[in-house]
Amino acid sequence: MKKSLFSLLSVSLLTLLVIPVIVSSSGSEFQSGLQEHQLIAEKVSKTLDKTFDKDVREIPTSQFYQEFVDEMGRTYSGNLILQELITENGAYKATYIGELSSN
Repeated sequence: MKKSLFSLLSVSLLTLLVIPVIVSSSGSEFQSGLQEHQLIAEKVSKTLDKTFDKDVREIPTSQFYQEFVDEMGRTYSGNLILQELITENGAYKATYIGELSSN
């Protein structure tokens, strides 16, 4: 009983060592945590604007996106979802938003 209580307390204390950190960079927001003195980046929020010169029915409702982020030294990828579609100079400007995960 004492051993399992000690194990439970140890796990609880280890959970408290995670400290969230947010770093911003050019349209991306990094969410990371500090655990056992190591920086672990997990997700990046991304907004992507694309222009299409095609029929509105051919514009995809999601886009796969991948980028290497120098500051983190990692590649992030994921699907971005269409949030806004406007007409601009005879073309369509689509705004995609989503979260990318590190590979």
